[in-house]
Amino acid sequence: MKSPVELNEQLVKEAFRLTNFKTEKRLVVDTDGEVIFYPNVFSIQESDRLFSDLSSNVKWKKYIIHIYGKTIPLPRLTSWYGDEGKSYIYSGIQQHPEPWTPTLTLIKSKAEEISEVTFNSVLLNLYRDGKDSVSWHSDDEPELGKNPVIASISLGETRRFSLKHKISQDYKVNLDLPNGSLLLMKGETQHFWKHQIAKTAKSVEHRIQLFFDFWNKTGCPIEEIQLSSEDLYYDTWRFKSDKFQRDKIHRVQKLFYVNL
Repeated sequence: MKSPVELNEQLVKEAFRLTNFKTEKRLVVDTDGEVIFYPNVFSIQESDRLFSDLSSNVKWKKYIIHIYGKTIPLPRLTSWYGDEGKSYIYSGIQQHPEPWTPTLTLIKSKAEEISEVTFNSVLLNLYRDGKDSVSWHSDDEPELGKNPVIASISLGETRRFSLKHKISQDYKVNLDLPNGSLLLMKGETQHFWKHQIAKTAKSVEHRIQLFFDFWNKTGCPIEEIQLSSEDLYYDTWRFKSDKFQRDKIHRVQKLFYVNL
């Protein structure tokens, strides 16, 4: 008799074997970057099976951030999986990755097949209801490299994903990401665009979003630094002459804003 792990791996492999339709795609952003939307990289049956597996077996964590006298609970559950021997910084939180599971490895293979790049980590966000969210930000950590390729896969409830240009305020994109879809961001996207999953008053079910990327090196945790109110609320970090100091201020600002 096969163990539960072996049986689960067999079921996931069978689901992937049944994927034989041609993947559709749509270009969402082609100015100052490239964002491509694939609405059905997994069938409904595959997506539901993957969602159930990840919901039950991922080691979900709830973080509370203490910053400048404020206590901010992250409005979502998160988990990080990746290659052995590395740690990662995301929004100022240092995390040591859990080892790849068979399910995550198979999803990663699909993301790599479509994006034609190799990934070494995945950040998972679990949105439990409409109050869970992630605010405007860019995935522009130095560890991701100059022009990172990021593949985001959605499972479960459909949520609205928004993009806005950092300079040209008229450039905005709103896109509903359904169960089994993939959004690929590459080129200069993180330099010129921000994105978010906003809170909603609608009644929505659980949703899992996976962000596959490649971290080139391990980041350093945020150190205690002295910031004025202007440093926290404005982009004064851009005008600092010390590159290391600019990077630390930028990380603290991102940690503060992305989790409002």
